[in-house]
Amino acid sequence: MPGDFGPHVAVNRSEVAQRSGDTVHCCGEIAANVDEDEERIVLYFERFREYLVPVRDTGTSGILMRFCPWCGTRLPESIRDEVLDREDRARGLTDA
Repeated sequence: MPGDFGPHVAVNRSEVAQRSGDTVHCCGEIAANVDEDEERIVLYFERFREYLVPVRDTGTSGILMRFCPWCGTRLPESIRDEVLDREDRARGLTDA
């Protein structure tokens, strides 16, 4: 069946963008396959705007994705460094 990515996930390919929680993803396929749950195909961390291919032999690490594997859209740049720098400054932890 087209758009069927497993026994329990059916994807509507006509969707241009689809929500996952409060996040709008580039296409229905990625929205159906992202989560912060390690069992998913793609990990998504909204806090850092990061899409990762999980590395199964280590905790929650993964390989940063730059493009959607389903529709080819360029994914947002990670803001991990900015977020962590801002948190360090708020705690008074700076390199200065």
